[in-house]
Amino acid sequence: MPDLETRKAILEMKLKQKGQSLSTEIIDFLAEHITSNIRELEGAINILLTHQQLLGQTLTIGHAQQALQTIGITTKRQNKSTTQESD
Repeated sequence: MPDLETRKAILEMKLKQKGQSLSTEIIDFLAEHITSNIRELEGAINILLTHQQLLGQTLTIGHAQQALQTIGITTKRQNKSTTQESD
């Protein structure tokens, strides 16, 4: 998997290709927490853009976490919470 800066660049390039945008905060969040593969990054973008369009508003980190969780993409932060709850 590419490093953090490369993942951010990939996300920004994919958004530009689609003529869409997400906040820098969301891009950073995705790049930091989705580290398994590029296809998962692309899938996350598609899900978040769809949610943003349906909501008709800019997404927050909370929206991003919820949207990704509905399709089974868990972030490092969510994994830590789950682990702590099961202790």
